[in-house]
Amino acid sequence: MSDFSFVLRLIAETFLAIGRNWTVVLRITLIPLLLPIGLLVGWFTWAMKSAYLVRYLPKQVGGGDELPIFALALILIAAVGTLPVAVAWHRFDLMGEVPRALWPRLYPGASFGYFGRSLLLVLIAILFGICLMLPMYPLVEKASSGGFSFSYGALPEPRTGWNFVLSAIYFAALIGLVTRWSLILPARALGQSMTLKDSREAARACLSLKGYLLLGLLLHLFSILLDLLLAELATGYVGLLLVLPCVLLFQFMFNIALLTRLYGHCVKAPAL
Repeated sequence: MSDFSFVLRLIAETFLAIGRNWTVVLRITLIPLLLPIGLLVGWFTWAMKSAYLVRYLPKQVGGGDELPIFALALILIAAVGTLPVAVAWHRFDLMGEVPRALWPRLYPGASFGYFGRSLLLVLIAILFGICLMLPMYPLVEKASSGGFSFSYGALPEPRTGWNFVLSAIYFAALIGLVTRWSLILPARALGQSMTLKDSREAARACLSLKGYLLLGLLLHLFSILLDLLLAELATGYVGLLLVLPCVLLFQFMFNIALLTRLYGHCVKAPAL
């Protein structure tokens, strides 16, 4: 199977895995992720309608300049909740472990390990990002102020064709390189010991570097298309407020499910 065919198959499998198990997605995310976000949205709506939000505005504009501790706590809980969500999906898709909705398995050990490995991958991505940007910097078309912006899943600033090509190359290389080390995440969720070297070798045996660059490019372009589509719908489709949470949840789970599918192809998962 060619690299292109494998990448397309991987993306298709990921879409199908989420679509066929959407009820499982809701069960996994209900308590650790959706509940705190729902409470935050409800609190924010009430605070705006009741003028309670004024207490948190700066004193210069007549506010109370208070710290929104409740809102910050909900944001922190939702952020931490992404860890058991990822672990639960890895274990469901690779081991068949059925998640519980009202009393979810939080996997504290695996979640903390997942968090530590995620930080490690972030540091690797920052290092790679700097190394990749150094030779590109003189080639980037900059604004009159001398600045520019490359963001994953978004059009570059300034929006020129040349910057679009450079940003696509940049994120294709960055995502492609980092993905080869990312198998340590599902491995930790399954309780398996995997080093960065083990992850790279398993990933390399499954797909060539060119294939990972292609995967990174497609993910970047798909994210841009989704962002543009949502921006277009937001201008004339009131019902987007109902669709948007499902789209954002699907996008969040897609990244986790994609890594899960890749691990399933590269490494044999243990039996439950």
